[in-house]
Amino acid sequence: MLAMEASAAKPSKPGKSLSASVLLGLSVALRALVALAFGAAATLGLLGFDWPHELVVALFAMAGFVVVETLVLFLWARPYISGYQGGGAASLGNAYPDAAKIAITTQGVVLGLITFQEGQLPNTTLKVAAVTLVAGVLVAGVLYLNVAFGSPPDAPRAFAAAILFSLAYWCLGFGLICVVAGTWT
Repeated sequence: MLAMEASAAKPSKPGKSLSASVLLGLSVALRALVALAFGAAATLGLLGFDWPHELVVALFAMAGFVVVETLVLFLWARPYISGYQGGGAASLGNAYPDAAKIAITTQGVVLGLITFQEGQLPNTTLKVAAVTLVAGVLVAGVLYLNVAFGSPPDAPRAFAAAILFSLAYWCLGFGLICVVAGTWT
C-alpha cells in the first residue's frame, strides 16, 4: 500500500505533482494518527468510560495492528521508493477492483454471521463490529465504483484510491478483531 501511495507521484514540472517522499510522509502520518486515535480511544474507554473490557482490548489490538502494518508496509515499500524512477500508478496495474470486491464480500459474510447468530442479542463489542463492517462495505463500494473501469489516471487519485483501500482494510481488520473479542466473553 505504501508503495502504491508513494509511487503515485509522477515526475512532472516542479510544483505540479506531489513527490513520492511527500506521499510517503502523508501516508505514514495518516497511519500514525489512526494508531494514536485507536490507542486514545482504548485509553479513554479503560480509564474514563465504562466501556466493555472486550472493546478496550479490541481498540488496543487495532492500534497495535496499524503500527505493525505500517512498519511492514514501510519496509516493503522502501526499496521501491528509494529506487523510484517514475512511471506512476498505471505501471502498478489496477488491483483495486478485485481487492474492493474481496473486502465487500468478506465484510458481508461476517455481517451475515453476526446477524444470524443464535442465542442472545449481540453485546456492545459485536455491535461496534457490525457498524465497522458496514462502514467498510461502504468505503470499499466507493473505491470499487471509482476504479472498476480503470486504474486511477493521476497521482492524487491514485493516492486517494490507496487511502480508501487502507480505510476499507482497517474497517475489515477492526470488525474482525471486535468479532473475536466480542465472542470470547
